[in-house]
Amino acid sequence: MGDVPGYVFTDGGAAGTGYYRQHDAPPPDPYEYMSLVLGRASAAAAAFIACPNYVRELGGYRFTEGPDGRGYYRKEEPRPAAPDDGSSDYDELMRMAMGM
Repeated sequence: MGDVPGYVFTDGGAAGTGYYRQHDAPPPDPYEYMSLVLGRASAAAAAFIACPNYVRELGGYRFTEGPDGRGYYRKEEPRPAAPDDGSSDYDELMRMAMGM
């Protein structure tokens, strides 16, 4: 995987193979993992992403309490309004039916 800041890779030994946190490393970011989850879920266009706390701004989503619980809800895309030319669908249908 390569270098990971704050960790050292140990190949074998009594503790086993893997990445171990260095004693002088800064504390981990508590929102780092959740930020990755948010990014992947929003890329998949999830309608709701459960999250107990606000982590960051997420384009196309709003953080709120809702019907599925607290988390990020996908914002509804505004639908373009139909042009208001004064006629109704019924009037248009009748004109077509009458051959007008």
